Amino acid sequence: MTSIRETLIDIQETQSFDRLEPFKRPQMWKTLAQDERTLLARLLVMQGAQQLSQGNHQVLESFEIAAQVSAYTPEILYQQGMILASHRHNLRCLQLACQAFKHILKQDSNAFNAWYARAQVLTDIGIFEGEAHYLVDANENFEKAYALLETPAAKEANKEEFFWKWGCCLASLGKVSGEPLDFHRAMEKYTMAYQLGFQQIAFLNDYGHSFADLASLLDKQEYFLEALKLFNQAVCQDCNDFESWYNQACCLQRILEFTLQDKIVEQAEYSFARAVDLNADFYLLWLKWGQLEATVGKLKHDKIKLEASLEKFTKAHELEPDHPQILHCWADVELFLGAQEDNLEWMQAARTKILHSLELHSEDPDGWYLYGSCLNELGYYFADEEYYYQAIEKFQYGLSLSRHHPLLWYGLALSHFALGELLGDQQFYEKAAQYCTQVMEIGVGHFPQFWNDWGIILLKLADMTQQISYVEAAIEKLEHSLKQPLENLEAEHIDLDWVYHYGCAYDLWGDLAEEPRYIEKAVQIFTQILELDPDHLQARYNLALSLSHLGEILSDIEPYQKGIEHLHYLLTLNIEDEVLHLDAGVMLTNLGLLIHDVHHPEVSQALYSQAEIHLMQAAALGHLQAHYQLAGLYSITGYPELAMHYLERAQLLGVLPGLDELLHDEWLENVRQTDDFRQLVNDLSSQSQQSSDEK
Repeated sequence: MTSIRETLIDIQETQSFDRLEPFKRPQMWKTLAQDERTLLARLLVMQGAQQLSQGNHQVLESFEIAAQVSAYTPEILYQQGMILASHRHNLRCLQLACQAFKHILKQDSNAFNAWYARAQVLTDIGIFEGEAHYLVDANENFEKAYALLETPAAKEANKEEFFWKWGCCLASLGKVSGEPLDFHRAMEKYTMAYQLGFQQIAFLNDYGHSFADLASLLDKQEYFLEALKLFNQAVCQDCNDFESWYNQACCLQRILEFTLQDKIVEQAEYSFARAVDLNADFYLLWLKWGQLEATVGKLKHDKIKLEASLEKFTKAHELEPDHPQILHCWADVELFLGAQEDNLEWMQAARTKILHSLELHSEDPDGWYLYGSCLNELGYYFADEEYYYQAIEKFQYGLSLSRHHPLLWYGLALSHFALGELLGDQQFYEKAAQYCTQVMEIGVGHFPQFWNDWGIILLKLADMTQQISYVEAAIEKLEHSLKQPLENLEAEHIDLDWVYHYGCAYDLWGDLAEEPRYIEKAVQIFTQILELDPDHLQARYNLALSLSHLGEILSDIEPYQKGIEHLHYLLTLNIEDEVLHLDAGVMLTNLGLLIHDVHHPEVSQALYSQAEIHLMQAAALGHLQAHYQLAGLYSITGYPELAMHYLERAQLLGVLPGLDELLHDEWLENVRQTDDFRQLVNDLSSQSQQSSDEK
């Protein structure tokens, strides 16, 4: 006759757990010896594991009977807990595992394996639920296990793996809490494992992610560089590991946001290509690759890269249709192309994708930001303020969903700035500056474009109000956008238009403060731009104006002469530019006044003749202000009748300045003594008084 023990052993060998049914009755347990009860409990645990893998809910019954048969011994409870814990994506299993380990610890508070296992289960629950308190509890369990790490209870523990798992717990806590300290504590644990010689690929990738997450949180390039070292090691460990290539590529993509170096671009492209060779069906890979090419394309204004990014987004969309993030990135590039090329078709394509993403997820603040941005671009394209007001509505709705979304505040700033530009209303610029301050107060999202735009808004306010405090604040913001000393600039690494605005700020500062060193700084900046890009016409034009300001403040001939040379060069490119003719006429007149010599009047007279030609040409081309400047020129050269003629023309055209400026304009000194001028002043005074009375 077969003994009970032999039957149980046969069940174990054949995995025929259905034969355990007769043994589940408590009456049967009483007849079993202790070793037979232990074997039965183990078999019931094995049956439970099989049932769990098959989705059979009888697993709980099998586990409970096993625990009763063994009198809830730690060994059986631990086996059950580990089986349940292996189902990391089943919250119910994780909770039951946690209970099993807790039951063990009630019996033995020095059970290292139970503390360690419970810590890992709580980590999984914390990640699953996105709740910090589970991860805090997990860390406390790791602390308890660490206190036992050198005891006999932990003699079989893998210390390297222990510190790795502990690091994963703290890194997960950092993601939920947003606290840099948690990531620093995670890296301490990873470092302990690393110093013990731990080199598993999965560990290196997790270690690298902790640096990358901290880098994203603090916006610090050096942490991305540390992450890259670890991802590089993982790639070296196994050149066929997809995750390592993917992580390396994504890390390089983020580094590009700090420094657009060609070698980094090439490395990132190569890493993405290797990752695609290993797994071409992972949509996030195509999305990230597209984001890389979009970043490069935007910063370098490279249409080929931008169109390549659209191909990647198309591929990502094929693999994961109707994914909001893919639609957002896709629309963002189309919107950029539309703005750069003044192409309505691109803008409309972007708008279609944005609206589709909002249909899928109407409560997504990012979607509302993009919608508002699209309306901003349409407002600029059509020069229609209504689009800007619509954009403001979209941004405000997005803020009703998420008050601390920095891009939505940034979008509001851009809408108000655009309205200020369109309507010439100072209040819109002031609101734009206030919204930029709101972005700053949120404490995140301070990317270079934001600093540049904020600087331009403040620069506009400085120009309108003539307040030095605004221009000083503008320079501070523009320096944030540049992120590097000017002497280190390279043409392909930074948008020279940003440097151009920086130069304009210094020129305005010098003009308002009458401080030559600031204008000299502006001259230096514009000169450097032209060294990097001789075809930057706006920089050349402003260089000419800065040289003129410098010549005026220093009473120096040389800056005037250099400024005139630059204007003449620009006129060779566009002989019918009325602004250039006007500026050349004014600059030549000022130079003539500066070098005037009563013994050699022919030198200044030659300059006045050239000035007259330019001012006449400006007037002929439609520049109304040229009439007033001609009045000043004819006053200087001794033609009061002509001077009065052009003053009357300026009055008729509505470009005559106010009485105060008219009475103090040095160019009009010779004509102010005439009866005609006095009559003009009287007429203007009467008109001004009449207007005041009517009001």
